[in-house]
Order: sequence, then C-alpha cells, then structure tokens
Amino acid sequence: MSKQNRQESGCDMRSCAIAKIMPGDIILTNGRSFELGSLPIKIANFFNRGYKERGWTHAALYIGDDNVVEAFPGGIVKRSFTASYLNDKYNLFVLRHKKASHEDIEKVISFCADEEGKKYDFRALIYFLLYNFLPVGLHFILEKNYVGNCFNVNESYFCSELVATGFKEAGIYSFEREPYKVMPIDFDNYLWFDTVDKLEITKKENLILYKIKSMIFHALYLIAAIIFPFIIILLGILVLLAAILIINGLFALLAIIFGALFGQKKNETKDKPKDQ
Repeated sequence: MSKQNRQESGCDMRSCAIAKIMPGDIILTNGRSFELGSLPIKIANFFNRGYKERGWTHAALYIGDDNVVEAFPGGIVKRSFTASYLNDKYNLFVLRHKKASHEDIEKVISFCADEEGKKYDFRALIYFLLYNFLPVGLHFILEKNYVGNCFNVNESYFCSELVATGFKEAGIYSFEREPYKVMPIDFDNYLWFDTVDKLEITKKENLILYKIKSMIFHALYLIAAIIFPFIIILLGILVLLAAILIINGLFALLAIIFGALFGQKKNETKDKPKDQ
C-alpha cells in the first residue's frame, strides 16, 4: 500500500500494517540502502527472477503479540516487529499461506518459536549460494542427497530455511525442494501464498538523493551479477586444483614410505650372510 493510499484510508504505515498482519504471516524484507551482506542473495534473485525481483533478501515469521522469529548469523531470535521493521530502513512484503488452517498455523508458530536460540546454518547458506551461482548443467552434482546432507546441519537454520521448515513440520509444505534450498523470494508464489501488504517507497516518495543512490546501487548489483559467477567458477577451479595437489601429495608420500620400507628389506636380504 502506498503512502498516499494510507493517508486516504486514515492510517499510517505502522497502524495499517499492525491491523492487517496475523500470526503465521511470512514477512519478506530488504534494506532501502546498499547492504554488502545481502548482495549475494540479491544476485541469486537476479538469476532466478530477473532484475526487478531481486530485492527480497530476508524472511521472518510473525508469531503474534508484535513479535517475529527469524534467523540471523548470531542465531535464531525473537524480536519486536514494530521496533525492527516499521521504520524507514526496510521495505516489507507480507504473505499468508492460502490453505493453512488455524491448527496448522499454530504448529508452524510453535515450531519456529521453539527454535529460538538455535544456531544459524552457515553450511546450508553456502549450499544455497553454490546452487544459485553454478551453471544449471552442474546442479545434478548438488542435487545428490549425500552432497546436500554434507551442507545441511540439523537444528540450525538460515532465515528462509527456518520458516520453510516450520511449514514442513506442520504438514503444509509448499516447495518441491528441501527447506535448506528455499530462498526468501520463493515465498512470493501466488499459488500458495496471498499478498497481505507491501510496504515500499513509491515514486512520489523518492527524493533526488534517493534516486542517485538507487542508480549507483543498481549499477553495483549489475556489475556484481556479471563478475560473481566468474569468481565462483575460479574458486571452484582452485579448490579442484588444491584437491588434485593434495591427492598427488598423498600418493607421493605413500610411494616414499613404501619405497623406504621395501628398499630397507631388500638391503637387509643382500647384507644377510649366506649359510656355510
């Protein structure tokens, strides 16, 4: 809802959002300024959804009483929705599951709330980045169960993984992929989720400075989107070369050890005096 529409309806952003949101709603966010930490997710969104849909970089679950549960690098936390997000720092996209019953939502909330204090899943985040940046032709490697299990740590989550796991535990899972492969933007799916509200800066709210900053950020995202895949490929090549060198080193070490052992036995045989 735009600022103008909110004024016409007699409510500001805060009161309108609080009036509409319900427990179990998914909150997608992105910062209104350039954030280096969210850059990889925006680039992944760029490759999956296109330039205009690159923005949503974080997912949280509204659990009621003005609280959200969400996963940050410091762990799973519960915070105030109003204090954290109803300000000029974030754009918000609020979604609601179409087919979830009241009992289902209670299960989702119960699961996610109980995970408070658990660790952040950095390994699954690495998998998520690899999956989105590697060429599609190489996805079959990452889709092997034993590969995925190496990256997935039990009872730890990144942001969208936590929310997706909550819906899976409640029996209303909405994705073909496992939770650790779900991106925040994947919740933007009209087949499973209704739009409750969208709080963004409209064109009338954009100042000249904001437009200039936005152009600079867009240019940075575009440059990063072009360069990042090459960096990933280069890192993959370096890891492969390192693995080859390590394997060759191990073989060389084994050859030296076996050579020393068998060489010593041969010398002992030669030096042994013959029976008279």
